[in-house]
Amino acid sequence: MDQRCIDTLRALSIDQVQKANAGQLGTPIGTAPTVYTLWQRFMPCTRSRA
Repeated sequence: MDQRCIDTLRALSIDQVQKANAGQLGTPIGTAPTVYTLWQRFMPCTRSRA
């Protein structure tokens, strides 16, 4: 499941870079695992905090 989420983040990030017609694809591809880990472990979003 984690790998699927990371791959989805990568795909969405690539789409955004291409839509903006600016930026570098290497950054979202390379940082997706880090972003996912930070979000899951250190910045959880629960309904009580939302």
